[in-house]
Amino acid sequence: MKNINLKLVAAASVLFIGLLGLIGGLVSGSAEAEEEKQVKQPETGARPELIYAVDPLCGWCYGFTPVMRQIRKDFAGKVEFRIMSGGLATGDMAAPLKENYEYIKNALTVVERSTGVKFGQPFRDLLEEGSYFNDSEPPSIALTVVKEMKPEVAFDYGHKLHSTIFMDGKSLNDAATYRSLAAEFQLDQDEFMRKFTDSAYKARTNREFDEVKRLGVRGFPSLVLRKGNKIEVITRGYESYPSVKSKLDKVL
Repeated sequence: MKNINLKLVAAASVLFIGLLGLIGGLVSGSAEAEEEKQVKQPETGARPELIYAVDPLCGWCYGFTPVMRQIRKDFAGKVEFRIMSGGLATGDMAAPLKENYEYIKNALTVVERSTGVKFGQPFRDLLEEGSYFNDSEPPSIALTVVKEMKPEVAFDYGHKLHSTIFMDGKSLNDAATYRSLAAEFQLDQDEFMRKFTDSAYKARTNREFDEVKRLGVRGFPSLVLRKGNKIEVITRGYESYPSVKSKLDKVL
């Protein structure tokens, strides 16, 4: 029983930490062809690529939203930005909120105090009810689809996924949520839903999870800089904007 309890702690923890503790805080062929284009190494002489490794169910990533927005504003033209899903709460790590209610409830306070974001009452109500099942795969697939259909809004869509669950308390397991978001982002709803339910996009998303691991990401949020063939993890876990800016200024 002791081992089972430890597993439940780990599963519930993934909502709010990418690292343990506060560390620094439509067809298959078409989908795979697009994926090859996305993972292609930057050409020699191209601007460095700054990769934001994130998870839709990561509370620290939600807290990192204002920081990431400022980074994109201040470093525009200096780097190419890319957002990638890390697959934090998948497989055995996907679990209902109720499995570690006290831990998660306490974590809300830590994230709010450390980052300045607020968790909405609808999410707190979801936590109190407890049955909501946290699975990173559906929202990550949705982000994969958006990156193909309208890549210029990918970061905003990723931030919206966070506020949808953590502020509005809406299910990221419900197809209706994604249809509504497609409309909000002026995407063809039928095309979006067709791709969202296509196994090719699920497979691509899971390959992206693996690619994030190969980049050296071990927690979320993380920033990875790719300059030619050189890859460097810049941040692991939440950090304030001044801290992130200082690190980027040194390597760019």
